[in-house]
Amino acid sequence: MSYYHVDAGFFPTPVKVCFTKKDFHKILKEHNILIEVAVEAGPLVAGIAETHAFNKFGDAFVVVIFNLELIQDDLACMAGVVAHECSHVIE
Repeated sequence: MSYYHVDAGFFPTPVKVCFTKKDFHKILKEHNILIEVAVEAGPLVAGIAETHAFNKFGDAFVVVIFNLELIQDDLACMAGVVAHECSHVIE
């Protein structure tokens, strides 16, 4: 699975959404973020979804990663998780 660029309207910071650790690390690599630097901010350490913000020499971006296996087919749960992560993106 690939990752997605989200059109956040007037929000100036690029937002990327992914669903696997592999894609999370691919995004970091494309922005020249060393994997060793990002280990402490590794993907899906704390739950079913996480929002990570990076800023390297003015190249700021936000990555939201979801673990769809844990959400499964619970649409109410998914809606709540997406809304929660959106609040982190705005922060």
